[in-house]
Amino acid sequence: MTVEKLKELIEESSYIVCLAGLELVNESGYPNYRDQYKAYDIEMKYGYSPEELYTDVCYATKKELFYRYYKEDVLYDGEPGVSYRVLAMLEHMGKLKCTITRGIYGLPGKAGCRNVVYLHGCVEDNRCPRCGRKYSLDYVKNSPKTVPLCADCGVAIRPGVLLLGEMMHNEDITRAAVEIEKADMLLVLGCNLKTFLSEKFIHYYKGNRLVLINEHEHFADRQADYRIYDKPMNVLPKLLKALEDGQQEKAVL
Repeated sequence: MTVEKLKELIEESSYIVCLAGLELVNESGYPNYRDQYKAYDIEMKYGYSPEELYTDVCYATKKELFYRYYKEDVLYDGEPGVSYRVLAMLEHMGKLKCTITRGIYGLPGKAGCRNVVYLHGCVEDNRCPRCGRKYSLDYVKNSPKTVPLCADCGVAIRPGVLLLGEMMHNEDITRAAVEIEKADMLLVLGCNLKTFLSEKFIHYYKGNRLVLINEHEHFADRQADYRIYDKPMNVLPKLLKALEDGQQEKAVL
């Protein structure tokens, strides 16, 4: 499929929902805390594997260790990549209605997207498990102690991310499913159709504009109605320019 065809599909659609895969996080330069290639280095550094550190059990029983790992090897200072910025522009145009992601860094929101379902939570959302007071990411990162404490209760703050072994919240799953059911176009970016994100939700989509943009081919991709095999960061800026050029031509006419 060409970018011009993608432009036509978007112009014909009024309720687009995006499944934003983890490749968009990688394109933004953020670390992949699930990366198995880094597991050995993590274990050498902390004496535990990422699968042991990034858990509710570690948070509950070894808070110093958990937060040392969380601050040093999970959290990252950076900006959303171009793909997220284009999604924000599509939302601003009134085309994109919802972005659904497993990414934890809040990148769609940072780029300007307003309606986002963070299935695995977000590093920006931190709370005291006792009183419920909210805390910013800066508060967590800049805590003078390794473990950030609630200013009211003195209790260790709970990061608002889904830790390994925890179930996704039912309200997030329901919200994502409802959005996809309403979609007249489903845009899958930065993942194949065999990933958890795709397999969990694409069956809710009943339309005929399932568009996949991903760098690598996969046998499951035949479920898509349209496919572009390239990095989203290469395709989406061209799409945005084509849409803007089309709007300018209409304005002139």
